Amino acid sequence: MNKFLLEFILEPLNIDHIYGIRSDIEAAFRSWIIKCNYDYENVLVAVFKDRIIISANLDSSLDDIMDNVEDFILSLKTHDAMRWNKSSFDFYRPLINLLCFYGDNSIGISLGNLKSKNKTLINYTKEVEIASADDYFTKIDEYLILDYDLNYNNILSQIKKKSAAIGKVARFENTKLKRLTLVGCKFDIIDGEFPIELNNLPDGIIENTIKNHSLLFPLYYESGELSNQFLILYKKGSDKNRVKSSTINMIANELSEISHIFNRDISKNLEDYLPKLNWLSDVEPIGSLYEKSERLSSYIEKIASEISLADEMTNDLVRASHIMKADLATETVKRYNNLKGIMAYEMLKNNENSIGEYIKEQYLPNRMGDTPNTLGGKILSIADKMDDITGLAVLDLLKDYWIFARDRVDGTINILVGLNPIISISSLIENSLLVYTEESIGVFDYNTIYKELMDVFKLRYKVHLRNIGIDSRLIDDALIEDDFVIRINLESLTELNKLLKTDLKEFIYDIIDYRIAIFKAEPIDDNLSEIETRMLEIANYANNNAKSLEEFFNYLYDYKNEVYDFINYYRSHEISSASKRLSNKIKEMWENV
Repeated sequence: MNKFLLEFILEPLNIDHIYGIRSDIEAAFRSWIIKCNYDYENVLVAVFKDRIIISANLDSSLDDIMDNVEDFILSLKTHDAMRWNKSSFDFYRPLINLLCFYGDNSIGISLGNLKSKNKTLINYTKEVEIASADDYFTKIDEYLILDYDLNYNNILSQIKKKSAAIGKVARFENTKLKRLTLVGCKFDIIDGEFPIELNNLPDGIIENTIKNHSLLFPLYYESGELSNQFLILYKKGSDKNRVKSSTINMIANELSEISHIFNRDISKNLEDYLPKLNWLSDVEPIGSLYEKSERLSSYIEKIASEISLADEMTNDLVRASHIMKADLATETVKRYNNLKGIMAYEMLKNNENSIGEYIKEQYLPNRMGDTPNTLGGKILSIADKMDDITGLAVLDLLKDYWIFARDRVDGTINILVGLNPIISISSLIENSLLVYTEESIGVFDYNTIYKELMDVFKLRYKVHLRNIGIDSRLIDDALIEDDFVIRINLESLTELNKLLKTDLKEFIYDIIDYRIAIFKAEPIDDNLSEIETRMLEIANYANNNAKSLEEFFNYLYDYKNEVYDFINYYRSHEISSASKRLSNKIKEMWENV
């Protein structure tokens, strides 16, 4: 066997899509290997912000690889693909460099105007000449860590060791570290500090200013108090002194400017800024932020009733909805948008700390992956996002503001994944549309807009499932119905996904295929057949005795022959309404085990 290597260097990928892209490429690569009848071992697919690396040991001739490799590259098309040159070739992002080897042999490939060469790039600029596939991995090891988990542990260890060495404590978000591992490069670490006189700023302002930079980590004293020191990650091989001085100057200048503006703004009450909201808007056609606050209070009351929220929290959230956008009118937030919500918290924390916390969390999730910690923050964030999404749909502007709307849908989904108490997407949409009906904003067909919003949520939820590695066979409308609750549905699909790595894989696939067939069929009558009645007995037996999802399917597997008789029944018989109810019952069972 010889080592096959294919490397794409491309314009930066969206980090949130990397896991999904990796999954797509790995599936396509294995399919290509099997299609070409190659024996193989040691398959590697690594996707980072600026490069894709594909490798395996293959048993084939050089000529055969050369004949087939372009077919594999052309098969790499997903919904993320984009046209990037005058050729017909689509890819995830525009390509900058292409490298392909089979053993010691460089393979020539042409994609549009781009031709492969025997050089890779480091940081887009430094060229490194490659002599063979093995030589590539030897040389790239100086700059990259190809294992995500290893890179994560390496960064974590560096942060802990460095902070301990200078007698401080680093606090960090796992999501931020995991995003850094997707950069792929090796990091070094140094410490920096800002002038102590800037400590007159509230800790929250300083902390967020530092955390807003992806490679910086604030440091704290053992007591938990914020210090004036921070850690700086930088790419291995960069000029240490230059990185340190430029970063310290940048943070010092930022904090100095913020300090002057903040002290002017803080002299007023948060409510003093409310009148200015009449002239501010997230999306101008939807109206001003002042008008939005009126809608949000109505929406929050409806959601609070839906989930039986305590009166005290409901009152706090209604109060928060009236002032949650006020800090957008401050000069501090106008100049430093990353401080929105945080500025409001600083202005409220002495008298209305809980309300300030909710308002601070309304803009989460953010690009660092932080999500709201408080239930109030989660509800306020969902309400804020649902108002924008619904307003755009009502005014038929979803396509015009798609990136804005997509981000708000994705943010809502990320919150719902961990939300307790649970609430369905349909309830969120229905209540939001009801508010827009009461406010008489635009003339719209309720059913049409409801379906459009549900379709958007299902589309983005499927993207979320794909990006976290859920098997494509599980991402189907038959398993994600309109009245679904994201947290429950995701827990069920995650458990099913784990089972697909067991001996039950093909059996579960067959049951899912049956479920999909039932879901898509038009029913003809309302009577269970004898074989359907028997299937319900088997399913009830499995449900009553199983203590886990794996046990549930194992019990069904005990009656494998009868289950397959049941599945085969649908290949020659029409499906009844009762059949659909039976299918729903079995799905409900495996979701509740």
